[in-house]
Amino acid sequence: MTDKKTKRQRRALAQTALIGPPYFTAYLITIIIVLVATAIGITHARMLEVQDGDRVSWFIAVLHWFGTIIPGLFLAFGITTFVFAVIERVMRTGSRKNQSDDEE
Repeated sequence: MTDKKTKRQRRALAQTALIGPPYFTAYLITIIIVLVATAIGITHARMLEVQDGDRVSWFIAVLHWFGTIIPGLFLAFGITTFVFAVIERVMRTGSRKNQSDDEE
């Protein structure tokens, strides 16, 4: 592939990607931190509930934990991705406006 083709493909990817290259590293770091913090928080809350609540079998407690952590992690992932996508679009639109102002 030539340099021009590669550059064109990267530009096309940056225009179509949900989280583009400028924010992708920050997105990955943030998503890891958010998912780990969510998992720790939910696990801690469930442990306190099992410790202080009614006596239930460990099987039921684990099922409740899975029933809480899976939707919690999906929600944390979705909200973080949505926020980064909005930031990406706002910054991209702002840079286009600046470019069009400079051209005039």
